[in-house]
Amino acid sequence: MTTVRRTLDVVTPLPLLLAAQCLGVMGSAAYSVAALWTLKAGGGDDRLLALAGALFALPVLLLGVPAGRLADRVDRKGILILAPLACAGVLGGVVWLAEGTAAALTVPLLLAGVLLNVALTFDEPAFLASLPELAGEGELGRINALHQLLMSAGSIGGALLGGVLASWGVGAAATVGLFAYLLCFLLVPLTRWPARVVVPTSPGIPRSSLSELWCQLSLDLRQLVVLVCAFITFAAPMPALLPSLVHDQLQLGPQALGALEAAFGAGFVLGGGLALLGVRPRGLAGLGLAVLVAGAVRLGLSVAGTLPVSAGLLLLGGSAVAVASIAAMTQLQEGAPATSRGAVLGAVSSLLAGAAPLGLGLATATLPALGLSGVLQGTGVVLLLLGLGALLRGRR
Repeated sequence: MTTVRRTLDVVTPLPLLLAAQCLGVMGSAAYSVAALWTLKAGGGDDRLLALAGALFALPVLLLGVPAGRLADRVDRKGILILAPLACAGVLGGVVWLAEGTAAALTVPLLLAGVLLNVALTFDEPAFLASLPELAGEGELGRINALHQLLMSAGSIGGALLGGVLASWGVGAAATVGLFAYLLCFLLVPLTRWPARVVVPTSPGIPRSSLSELWCQLSLDLRQLVVLVCAFITFAAPMPALLPSLVHDQLQLGPQALGALEAAFGAGFVLGGGLALLGVRPRGLAGLGLAVLVAGAVRLGLSVAGTLPVSAGLLLLGGSAVAVASIAAMTQLQEGAPATSRGAVLGAVSSLLAGAAPLGLGLATATLPALGLSGVLQGTGVVLLLLGLGALLRGRR
């Protein structure tokens, strides 16, 4: 045991932290799938599921900035230990209540989903703000790429596991999530963090307002934040449009829908792999190029008539989104002031949490009037204009 402990003491915490993040998202995804299925099977209509989605998004929207500020003022390692412990406690409560009827579980499942996302809202900025100090020189981009790959793998694996466990009841999935988060809780304390990882502020320092945080960013970073928020607003609705693409445009069955969703997910894995190999857009111009690719994919999908063409375009589009996301996060982590990095990342998380449902709402509202091809062409043109503007501005 002493030898193992001595070995772990000299190992950077990144491998264990990344493993903990992957386990956490796997447990969360497994529980989420089973919980949503239980709500639906208990007689819940689409409005209840929409309410669940909105409630689960509220914590990061409302608490992203306070969570980021906390990550700047207290020991981030402590947050990364306590957050999974809180998640385990919530899922333990679900296991305890799981013997009730599906109808009786509606409120507890909604409450558990909100509490889980509260804990995860505090976990994310603490983790992301720690990466610049933990990563080696010039390795932050690759670490972010590896993190996204592991998150994608954990999410896919957890969703598949949750689908299997849902037939046994939500308690089975909650039990898996409980043990996953307990493992997270045990992994983080196993290593000593390097001495350079310190909290750069103290509780006595007044916290910056949102406007002051914005002013602390360079002009390039402010332009990057605006571009990313606009990009997510118009790129987020794509998964929700896939059923219409398959049913109305391609006139195929549910197997085709599964194939297209898999292609889009594979695009994120491909994009993460490319970023891991060092393929990353640089600056605003590089991100603009990725946005241009996403816009061209939308226009291509609006006229695609076969499944292979649509799948290939979605693979390319998912790759562009993944590469752009990794590059933008790396630039924010490197460019944000060290004393307020957590607050900046928390604020950006809140903005993105609002941008995604806004884009989905716009697409849903205009779909009956414009039709699928009109929505795809409209969002494609907007993305092309955004990408072209960023490309030209970045080259100045």
